[in-house]
Formats: sequence, C-alpha cells, structure tokens
Amino acid sequence: MVLVVRKPAPFWLSLTLLFIIFAQDHCRPLSAAAQAAESGGGPEEVVRLLQPAAGGEVIGKKPLIKGLISAPFLKEYLFVYLDGADVTGILDVSADGFSFKPAQVLMSGAHQLQVILYTTAGQEVQQAFPFTVKHSESFDDLLAVNQLTARYEGRLHKSDDLTSWPDSMLDANLSNSSLAKNGNWALALNTNIRYFDQDLPVPAPLHKGINVSNYLLKLERPAGQKYQFLAEVGDVQINESTSTLLNFARRGGKASLSYKGLTIGGFMVKADPLFGLRSSDDTGLLAGSDDDQLKGVSGSVGLFNGQALIKALTFSGGATGSGLGLYSAGGGSEGQVDGALLQTNFFNQKFVTEVEFYDSSFDGDVSDGAPAQDDKAYRLAGSGAIGSYSYQGAYEYMGRYYNIPGQAINNDRRGFLFNGSRAYAAADLALALSKHRNNVDDDPLMATADTSFASLNYNWRRFPRFPMGINYGKTILESTYEPPGQMATKIETDMAAATFSYLQGNLNLTLQPSYSIQNDRLAGNDSTSSALNLSTAYSKNKLAFSSALAFNRVKLDSSGEETDNYLANIQFQGKGFKELLSYGLVGSYNLFESSSGAKTEIFSTNCEVAYAITGHEVIKLLNPTIGFRSQYQKSKDHLFHTENEDVVILLVLTSSVPFTI
Repeated sequence: MVLVVRKPAPFWLSLTLLFIIFAQDHCRPLSAAAQAAESGGGPEEVVRLLQPAAGGEVIGKKPLIKGLISAPFLKEYLFVYLDGADVTGILDVSADGFSFKPAQVLMSGAHQLQVILYTTAGQEVQQAFPFTVKHSESFDDLLAVNQLTARYEGRLHKSDDLTSWPDSMLDANLSNSSLAKNGNWALALNTNIRYFDQDLPVPAPLHKGINVSNYLLKLERPAGQKYQFLAEVGDVQINESTSTLLNFARRGGKASLSYKGLTIGGFMVKADPLFGLRSSDDTGLLAGSDDDQLKGVSGSVGLFNGQALIKALTFSGGATGSGLGLYSAGGGSEGQVDGALLQTNFFNQKFVTEVEFYDSSFDGDVSDGAPAQDDKAYRLAGSGAIGSYSYQGAYEYMGRYYNIPGQAINNDRRGFLFNGSRAYAAADLALALSKHRNNVDDDPLMATADTSFASLNYNWRRFPRFPMGINYGKTILESTYEPPGQMATKIETDMAAATFSYLQGNLNLTLQPSYSIQNDRLAGNDSTSSALNLSTAYSKNKLAFSSALAFNRVKLDSSGEETDNYLANIQFQGKGFKELLSYGLVGSYNLFESSSGAKTEIFSTNCEVAYAITGHEVIKLLNPTIGFRSQYQKSKDHLFHTENEDVVILLVLTSSVPFTI
C-alpha cells in the first residue's frame, strides 16, 4: 500500500466546485461517468489504464504509460504516483487523460500506478493499477547503464621548471553496468574503460590509449533457491578465512556451488596485482603458471540448521613481486597452504566461535636455492553480543615461516587479543587488550620480543550538540633472552587524546588535543609529542566549506631539541548562476621549524572554475563545461636561503553523458 500526502483543496476551489455542481444539476445533463456513479457504477470507472492494461504485462525498459479519464477533471489537481514516487511533473496531460514515459528504467517485476484527481463535479477519485514489466521477450531484465565522462586540460601558463607537467592531457572513462536476467539466473557486467593521453610519458601502471581499468563478469543463481551458483571473472575478491586470504582483491576468477548446506568452490587469480587488460595474460586465467598465480579449492558443509560450519581448503602458487609495473629484485616466492576451520553459532549471536588450523610450505626467494620451510598457524576466537554488551577475543599463533605468496601476512607472533564494549543510553565504553610474542624460542641468535597494548575509549552523547570522547592507550615493547652483545629493550608509550565537537544544523566544529610520552626505560631515548587539531565543516544548499588548523610538537629529552609543525588548510566549493557556475578552492600552509635552526614554509592553492554550457538538445545531452584550473605552490627554506615558486594555469573542458540501452 502506498501512502500519498497531498494538499487539501483551497477554500476558493470549494466554492467554485459548489457552483459548478449547482450549474451542472440545473443547466445540462449528467456526464456518462456521473450517470454511472448515480446508477451505482462508482468512481472506479472514471480512470482507466489503457497502456499497459491494468494487471497486464508490458515489454520495455521505459514503457509508455497512458491513462484515460472519462469525466471532466481539474488538471492542476491531478496527481500520479509510480511505485510511490511522484511523477506528476513529467505528465503529458490532455482533456481526456494523461501519458508519460518513466525517467528511469523500470526493473522487471510488479509495479503500481496510483492516480488521484478531482472531477469538475467535485468528486475525489483515487485508483491504483498494478502491472508487470519485462525488458524483452527472452529476458526479464536486459539493460546497460552507462556513464561517459571526458576531461581535457590544456596549458595556458606554466613555470619553466615544471618540466614533468604535461602541456595537454585527455582523460575519458566509460563506466558500464549491464544486467541480463531471466528467471533465477542473472548475468552482470561492471567495467570501466579508460582512454588516457598526454604529451609526456606516463608512469606505470597507466598506459596511453585505451585500457580496461577494471571489470567483473558475474553469473549468479541467488540464495533462496534449491541450489545456488556463483561464478565471477575479472577483478574478484577472495575471502577464505581470517588467517589465509581475506579481502584479497586480484584479477582472475572464482566459482562456487551450494546445495542443501554443502558448498564447493575454487579460484584462480594472479598473485601480483594488475591494472588494465592488454593481453590474455592480464585476465589471470588464460595464461601464466604457478610462478605468478594462486589456485585453490575449498569445501564446506553447514550443520545443525546452519548453526555450525566446517570448511577445508587448500591453495598454492607463486608471486613474482612485480605487479603494477613495479620491479622486484628477488626471484619471487611460492608456497602452499592446507587447513580447515570450524564456525559455530548455537546461542543466537551471544557466543560465536571460530577455530582455524593451517599448515604451510613457503619459499620466500625461489632463486636462492634454499628449500621451502614448513610452518603452521592456528586461531581460536569467540565473539558475541548480549544486550548492551559486545565482546571479541582470540588466541592466535602465526609461525615464523608461515606465509602466503602475494599476501602480506603479520606472521611470527603468538598471543591473545580482547575487545569489549558497552553501550549506555548516552555513552559508549570500549576496552581493548592484546599481548603478542615472536616465535624465536628455538633460535639462540634472536631475542624474544613482547608487545603489549591496552586502550580505553569513552564517548559521551548526553547533549547531542556537544558529543565528546576521551581515549587512553599504552604500548609496551620489551625484549628478553637477548643473545650476547645485543642490548635489551623496554619502551613504554602512553597516549591520551580527546575529541570535543559542536554540532548545530549544517555546522560542525571539532577540537582534538592529544599528548603522548615515549619512555625508553633502558637507553634513555625519551620523547614527548603534543598535538592540537581544530576542524570546521559547513554545508548548506549550494555551498560547502571546511577548514583545519593543526599543531604538532615533538621534543627529544636527551638533546632538548624541539620540532614544531604548523598546518592550516581551507577548502570550499559551490554553485551559482542557476547552478551553471561551479567553483572550488583548496589552499594549505605548512610551517616546519626546529630549535636547531631548520625552518621550511610551503604554501599551495588549487582553484577551479567551470561554467556549464546550455542550449541545443545535443548540448544538453553532452553536458559540457568550460573552465579554468590554476595551481600555485611556493616553498622557502630559511636555513639554506632557497626559494621556489611554481604556477600552472589550465584550460579545462569536461563532458558527461549518461545513457541507458
């Protein structure tokens, strides 16, 4: 059901309607609709949906919707709603009805049109018409939503020493989101195709000309069916487990099939990150070897109505370390990981557990001739929420040689972590604790290192306009069992910070002071750091403004030297002249000075003004703008008495064309 709120008829209209009713009753016969109402036909016959037929199906993405009104009506009091959205403003209204085409593509499935009007006889009519949409005879949904944007920058003025700044640059991008759906199956493609060119060489991984920046092709049979299927090709994300591959974004493919709680999946991706699509090797699927690919399979089964999950997985491969145009001096790495995990949730999120165990074989440099080293990793974790309390705890072990090709693993540690919080009516309290040690107990040439951390965070919201919070944290780094000739380490760092905010409508003011002390208990390299940040943000209608002032001081107790850093920046953007003119400015000032005499100042601004060109229908389609962008930077080194000043002024042309096919 759609709830419609409309304006009541004004008093003058009520009097007019009464006069019209009186005149109609005494001066002319009743209309056919009025006769039908008198004979018991009711108001439902006043409006009839001609296209599509009420309750029928229409083929199209933006189908023509046409309604017939069989009684005289007041055009200014005709209201039409499509799926609850007011479309009255785009109606083509005639004496006997209305018609329109939706501004946006209607997805397949059920839709509803609601019509509300006043007849000249003073009768209020409300009618709703259901109908369904299908994009083509063969597909329920078949569409491609595109956005083509282009930006050209040409030099008007440039300082002589800016040799790395191009005189001209063209950057265009076609963003595409396509969908073909029929029944329970859906095929989707999301991609960005980029064209880039400038009069100077471009750094890797960007290339001149046309590049497919990213793409993802997905074939899916969604959950809720007897079985589910998912296959993805392109820039995929691999999520196997916390201690292996988690949020691992790479180029390649993956697939999974689920049936009655049983899921089997696999993946094959490039271990090194990729940009662009210039050859079959860049797909991550059609070429390559174990030297630069990761391949894996996994299987899981859900038990006890989904309250428990057992998963086994294995994957192997290698990485060259030369992704995104970077070069690795080593010979690359290769390895294999096998393991399993168990997840349970028997108490409705109050106590959720996870147990992981993995064996690995890893060679960090395949060119040195040394064999791969075996190691293991395991993790026991529990979390939950009980009323206003929530918690998470874990004991984890990552072997010294446990590693994965192409993935940065925080290995060589064992220990625990705990996070707990409670939400009050006007406050939040959070506690975090952790303690880890490296795994070098069997190596007499390495000292053990313990890292302990604790923090307490309190946020107070008693007055919504004045939220505030305080935070305290302590870190202890300590070594034991040092080999001969190595000094022991014990460094304690205490940090306290606070946040005070003022919120009033569109205004946000935030003050953040902080202070930290590093206490080197053994070497005497103590230091203190203090900082103060003040930020302001304001936005209303067509103007947005923000600014920040920051001060940071670091003092070394051993030498007494102080280093100060001052930073100020401002940013605003807005529109004017009926939103045809847009403008923006970013400016910053940075001052660095120390008690030893060093002093450096850097001032920079970036300003852009653009005007939207209007006129012919073709111009409206292209949405072009013309404008200027300037960048200015001045730096001064007071210690060495050097100064540098750079200015760039550019002509900027942009265009943006959205279209759906």
